[in-house]
Amino acid sequence: INNSSLPDLSLSWEVRQHHHTHYHPFLDEGTVGNNIQLSPAPNPEDFDAATNSHLEIVLTVTSSNGLTETVSRNVMPRMVNIEFDSDP
Repeated sequence: INNSSLPDLSLSWEVRQHHHTHYHPFLDEGTVGNNIQLSPAPNPEDFDAATNSHLEIVLTVTSSNGLTETVSRNVMPRMVNIEFDSDP
């Protein structure tokens, strides 16, 4: 699709919250427009899900001629190691 300027209504979004073998809709398919807010980010279902979860952002663009193109990007969490030093 090669339109120099597309109206906001030509952008259709979906965000999926993936877990190990399944996903949940986080932003419903067919949400249209630009400047979509995704705050706050979803929490993991449980401790194990924190290690294998990510968001998939899906964008479908429709040109003035009715042609569509869909792209998706995975947004991975930034994992950090935390160590605790305690004195009973």
